[in-house]
Amino acid sequence: MKKTLFTIASICVKVLQYLFIFCAILTAFGTVAFISQKNLVLSYVKELSLNTPYFLFITVGFMGVIVLICYGMSAKYFASILKNMASENYFIQENSRFSLIITLLTLLIILVQLISTFVFQWFDIPKTSALFNFSHVNYFYNIVIVLIASAAYFIFKSGKATKDDAESII
Repeated sequence: MKKTLFTIASICVKVLQYLFIFCAILTAFGTVAFISQKNLVLSYVKELSLNTPYFLFITVGFMGVIVLICYGMSAKYFASILKNMASENYFIQENSRFSLIITLLTLLIILVQLISTFVFQWFDIPKTSALFNFSHVNYFYNIVIVLIASAAYFIFKSGKATKDDAESII
């Protein structure tokens, strides 16, 4: 039962990983289209009477790609942890390393969100996209992910040390 649950969760997370990567590719194509069609974009911005600098559109695209890739990579590492747990490999070095990577990727997402918040407030842009949701709830979720991934890192790391110690006694 436990193995089946971890396997199903791993598959679901793998689907999310591919979805994030697909969205990152689409966002990257959109950003490249904005770069290649600069005159068209500028005429459209002028037509809509937007006071947004052109480089900001490109910056938002690159930041979106970074955030989506970080989410995709986090999903990849989380799926690997679940796969290891399905194989009953709980306290192995790989799980602690993957937890640390997830922590660092989520911290990078928070950093990109903070930079985006600063840039958008600087240029007085109220809403860009759902990807850059600056509500306290969004920051809270990411901070909770950092805390959980950090705790998992320490649990896996100390579990590995305890397991190695117990095996060396035998």
